[in-house]
Formats: sequence, C-alpha cells, structure tokens
Amino acid sequence: MILLLLDSYNMIRLYIIVCAMIVCSCLPGQEIIYLENPSFEGEPNAGFTPSGWFDCGFPNESPPDTQPSSDSDYLIYGNSFSSYDGNTYIAMVVRENYTWESVSQVLSSPLRKGDKYQFSVYLARSKYYLSPNKRGELVNYTMPTILRIFGGNSPCDKAELLDKSPQVVSGDWEQYTFYFHPEDDYRWLILEVYYQDDFDFAYNGALFLDKCSPVYKLDNGVAIKNFANIELLIERIRNCYSLKILLRLQDKNWHMLKLSNDLVHSNQSFIKRIEGISGIYKSSRPFKSDFMFK
Repeated sequence: MILLLLDSYNMIRLYIIVCAMIVCSCLPGQEIIYLENPSFEGEPNAGFTPSGWFDCGFPNESPPDTQPSSDSDYLIYGNSFSSYDGNTYIAMVVRENYTWESVSQVLSSPLRKGDKYQFSVYLARSKYYLSPNKRGELVNYTMPTILRIFGGNSPCDKAELLDKSPQVVSGDWEQYTFYFHPEDDYRWLILEVYYQDDFDFAYNGALFLDKCSPVYKLDNGVAIKNFANIELLIERIRNCYSLKILLRLQDKNWHMLKLSNDLVHSNQSFIKRIEGISGIYKSSRPFKSDFMFK
C-alpha cells in the first residue's frame, strides 16, 4: 500500500489522468474517433477557418470566422464572447440571401453502416454580431439557428443527415449531444449551421461552436465517453461516492477493494494507489478510507 500526500491540486489531476488511462486500457471493445483541432484553435480573424477544418460554404461568400479577437480595441464584428475551451472557437452564420456556412473534416476512421455513435459540442448564440451584408448595410447576425451534422465521403458531401440540434437560443455555452446511426459508411463529418425548423424566410443568424468531443462508438447502447474524456472524468470525481456512480453508468461489474485505514490530515488532498490497479480518492477533510471501486 502506498499513500501519497500532495500539496498541489494539479498533481491530483495528473494522477487522475494516469489512472483514468489505466482504466480505459482495461475496457474492451472501445472505438473512439478523435478529431483534429476539436476546439477550433487558430489565429482570430474574419473569414479564417481553423486548421484541420475544410470550408464548405457557398461560392462568393466568406468562410466562417475564428473568434474572438485577443485585441479588445479591435473586436471582429464587435464580438467579445469568450471561448469555452482554449483560446478560440468557430463562428458560422446563416444569411438573409439563403446561404449558410459549414465546415467538414476527414475522420481518422470512418463511421460504419449500422453502428451507433455519440458526439457532443458546445454551442452558443451571441446577442451582438455585426457584419455588413452584400448591400453594404451593417446587420446584426443574432437570430437563433440550429446545427446540422452530416456524413459523407468527400469534403462537402452531405450524403446523410445524421442528427441536428434544437434551436440554440442560449447566450451561454451549453453542451449538445448527438447520436448517429449511419445507413452507409462515411469518411467525412460535416458541421453546418442552418435556419431554425419551419422557418418562413431566410434571416441573419450566427452560431458559435467550441470543444467538440471525439466520436464515440456506442457499445450495446452504452457510451464510454466518461472514461475516454479524461477532463470530464476529472470534473466529476470528487469523492468515492461520485466515482461509484460514474462507474455504475458504464454498465460494468466493478469490485470493491480494501484500502489501508490511513487517517489523512485535514486541508490535504490525497490519492491512494492500491495493489493491482490504481484508484483515486480526493478529499478536503479528514476521512478514514475503507473502500474503493475499480
């Protein structure tokens, strides 16, 4: 038995990552499709598509924007909306002339016909996004929009609509989760902003996207995202009870393992390493540990 006392919360996070990787390696049947530049990092600029993503917009229309500007004296379209993850995100618009923006990416492994997948992305709507239209008029692109997700086999091949979001109206970042059940094999994933359902006329609206998850293949309808998404794991594990709940969500048979009965000083976060596999416990108060789940 080894008891490690750490003064830094960052060290706790490091050990959680290591242990989560150990747990991930033990789970059978995983298939995770990682995206390139999932948080749309890049040089903030109007009409600049972040690296790793391919512009699928209309001819003679500007590409999506990388936002926000780091210079408070030069805001792109007057937008100061902060990113959710990293430094930047992508902003895509729909226009009153019946054109809209989309981006695509080739997948590291294809979506397979008949398989089920899960994917999530953070979305937001800004109340202030000024840009000139083709008539030179300054208009505010703030009407609500939706996100549509397609599968295809070339950069802008919208062969199948895989899923779509509800209307995005929130002025704060919110995570949206999508489920795919493709009817064919697809090598490309297309993200497209579009008008809200049953719209009567085209309008000016914008949608911000940040922090895409990998695409997770579902195993018997159960997502493994909580183990593969290490950051989510870190956010959710706060004590033995939360770890127990998290593991139960994976539909696995987890066994109780005994730990040494060491009393930990108050104000000190800690982890314990147990025989055979690593386990995590984090506490900010005295606690005499007697069990852990693996």
